[in-house]
Amino acid sequence: MKFRTELPQKKGNFQFNHTHSILSLGSCFAESMGGRLGSLKFNVKVNPFGIIYNPYSIAGHLERLCSAEIFTEEDLIEYGGIWHSFEHHSRFSNMDKKRCLEEINTPLVHTQKQLQKLDILIITLGTANVYIYQSTGKVAVNCHKVPMKFFEKRRLSVIEIVDRLTSAIRQLRLLSSDLKIIFTISPIRHIRDGIIENQRSKSTLILAVEQLTKQLKNVDYFPAFELIMDDLRDYRFFEKDLVHPNELAQDYIWNFFTKKYWDEEAHDLNHKIQKVIQATSHRPRFPKTETHQQFLKRNLLQIEELLKKYPFLNFKTEKNYFIKQLST
Repeated sequence: MKFRTELPQKKGNFQFNHTHSILSLGSCFAESMGGRLGSLKFNVKVNPFGIIYNPYSIAGHLERLCSAEIFTEEDLIEYGGIWHSFEHHSRFSNMDKKRCLEEINTPLVHTQKQLQKLDILIITLGTANVYIYQSTGKVAVNCHKVPMKFFEKRRLSVIEIVDRLTSAIRQLRLLSSDLKIIFTISPIRHIRDGIIENQRSKSTLILAVEQLTKQLKNVDYFPAFELIMDDLRDYRFFEKDLVHPNELAQDYIWNFFTKKYWDEEAHDLNHKIQKVIQATSHRPRFPKTETHQQFLKRNLLQIEELLKKYPFLNFKTEKNYFIKQLST
């Protein structure tokens, strides 16, 4: 008897490893997957503009990165004694105008410098709904609790999404011609818009990404949405809010992702990296014993061996952990 409709595990149209430069943009699901890559020493930059849900804003941010244009004071608005940018997540908001602008432009400039070396772009789309600030006619990434009467809400069409993202990707490929792109639809539901409206929004995104994968080269689709909604398909895989996938579900999606996109070198190196990381969770009762001192030295040696072959890896945290416990 079968109790689930499992998605078949297939290799993606391309694979990557720790030597590749990666940028992950989009919803909080993009942060979750990007964060996991970062924790395993992948060269990944995650959401330099903060969490983004809609494809229109993601395309605008890609164009901003390509143009090397920084933000100015004219891009900020003040509301409730706090300075915000409608093109950024609220984590950049600040009571100090100059500090707000500095924290916005620092990750922007850093990401722009890496753009020509970019190998993999991961885009996670959350919703096709956008909020347009009426006084400027621009789409807001985040409304920052400004009253809704100042915004117009509407759903982007499939054509709008495809045209907007296609234009941005073409600009990006003028800088990085071999760029490979992974699209995914966030499984996190926007039920504040209503269950029916959420389904229509997600369906719009799915159809748009289908067109993008057909029209553009080196573009692949990762079925995070389908893994949750069709494969797992049970509220026991959600947090208590019944909206966000829980850790077990995220682990399942993550394993599916690594099998689809990691090459053999990535899997082999990841096994060695995880052993070192796991060793830092060891809490000895008697750290001065010869046994534990040898344990520390073995791990430091393992780090040095890995760095000889992969000098770009960052083991600073792990090295400090082991060195601090060595007997002098």
